[in-house]
Amino acid sequence: MRDMVAAEERGIPTVTVTTDDIVQMSTEQARALGLPELPVVSMGVALYGRERSEIAERSASYGESVEAGLTD
Repeated sequence: MRDMVAAEERGIPTVTVTTDDIVQMSTEQARALGLPELPVVSMGVALYGRERSEIAERSASYGESVEAGLTD
């Protein structure tokens, strides 16, 4: 998170991609580090141990959110 805040402060857009379990913690940490508007995208549950096809399908479903966070 600190690296993302540092990158944003240098004008490099970032997006935190996390799971539902820690979205709130990620948002609170960004706020505590002085960047409450840091985009946080949840991928639902962790993807480890999943088949490639499921990972590809799920990744596509939140790709637009990541793109929006990088370009807005």
